Amino acid sequence: KMTISLPKVVKINDNAFSGTPIDSLNFPLLKELGDNAFYNCDVLEDINLPALKSMGNNVFSLCSNLKSVNLPTVNTIGSVSFYLCSSLTSISLPSLKEINGTGAFSYCSLETINLPNLEIAGGGDFANNEKLIEVYLPKLKGVPSGMFSECESLTSINLPEVTEIDASFWSCTNLVNVDLPKLERAGNYAFLNCIGLISISLPKVVEIGSSTFNGCENLASVNMPLVEEIGSNVFEGTSITDLSLPKVRIVGASAFANTKIKNLELPLAESLGSGLFEGNYVLKTLEIGGGEGWSGFS
Repeated sequence: KMTISLPKVVKINDNAFSGTPIDSLNFPLLKELGDNAFYNCDVLEDINLPALKSMGNNVFSLCSNLKSVNLPTVNTIGSVSFYLCSSLTSISLPSLKEINGTGAFSYCSLETINLPNLEIAGGGDFANNEKLIEVYLPKLKGVPSGMFSECESLTSINLPEVTEIDASFWSCTNLVNVDLPKLERAGNYAFLNCIGLISISLPKVVEIGSSTFNGCENLASVNMPLVEEIGSNVFEGTSITDLSLPKVRIVGASAFANTKIKNLELPLAESLGSGLFEGNYVLKTLEIGGGEGWSGFS
């Protein structure tokens, strides 16, 4: 084991301590960390860098015994900064504004995420945190692909400023509460296989991509009063029985395939894909606009 104290150092360059048996850091004036600076320091347990402003890529990845991180002044961090820090349960980064890259905290053991100033994040940044239960990111505007994918314990998300998500929450199998009051666009596979979802309200969404709710087998209630376009296979495999989409004009192929929908309202629909109701044997009432090219029941 090794303790390092450099009280006057303000910058550490790339690879400086990579793979060393450091167990304690004392850098009170450090402001910048280069790529891989402490990569694979598998003895290190705690980080407290009170003056740090920015850090590069891969800085603490594979620090397998790292348990807590306190970086009160850091503004930006890079790709896979804490990748596979499998013991990391707690982070405090109250000033963090940008994650400049992907996979920053993927495959950690975080239980809660509260980053009050985070505005920009990358794909897969919190993916595969299997113990993650709750997320609060009040300033985040968009959720890129895979950001929370396979966070199997995640039950609640509160993202009050987010306007766009992609394949962000697929296979979050225990997700129950979704608070996205300003969401306008949900990309392909956004909630794929979120089997814990029972109901969801997206009051401002106007576009839903393909397979957004595919495999959400317990989803029974959807509120999307402003949505105008839905992609293919959007509701396939859900438990919805009554669905009203009063503003929808474009419906993708197999959008309602293999569902339990009994009553469906699409009063403004203009373009309808093929195989819309394939595998649905319980449909009773259908209100629908004109639909050129619709092949009907398959």
